[in-house]
Amino acid sequence: MLKKKVIASSINNLTDARYFAGWMVDYIVFHTDPKNPNYTNPQEIGTFQSWVEGPQYFFELADDQFEQLEKILVDLGGHGVSLPYNKRSLIASFDVQAIMHMTLETFTEGVINNTLQALNSIVVIENIEDIYKLIETVEALKSNSAYESEIFVELPQNPISEDWVLSPVIDGFLMHGSPEEKVGFKSFDELDEIFEILQDF
Repeated sequence: MLKKKVIASSINNLTDARYFAGWMVDYIVFHTDPKNPNYTNPQEIGTFQSWVEGPQYFFELADDQFEQLEKILVDLGGHGVSLPYNKRSLIASFDVQAIMHMTLETFTEGVINNTLQALNSIVVIENIEDIYKLIETVEALKSNSAYESEIFVELPQNPISEDWVLSPVIDGFLMHGSPEEKVGFKSFDELDEIFEILQDF
């Protein structure tokens, strides 16, 4: 078990899928847009799912794939979609769970204007230059608003430190997969350091 929830995104090799599943992450995101460099084809998704049990599976779709959203989720065994906040209109007519990506500025505006609570989505704040600024900002927003939903953050540029990894302001992290150095092999040193902090013995 981990002390915080984890979303693993950009998963397109079995080495990544097994690694993140071994840490019992909560969500795995596959890219189904053939033009995306992290594209995973349906056959590979099925293979990964047969090897990896436990996480909920979300898909990041191309814009024109949203017309077939419900069919894609059924065919590929998905639980929801992952998309930028500025494309939220693409799922307006669907009853579907979403991982919604946004900047700290967009999140701040949404909390102040009370437009995020109704989304019923998992919020991920990304492109973080300074995690300590984010923690300070979110603390201030939460103390002055009714916003109570979970907040995930993309791993920041800051050096890994237990004080921000375990900050009570952050409910979970978005982590990215990466290409294998060779088939079946890659280094996870940096992610290992974070997971060791998150590990709940």
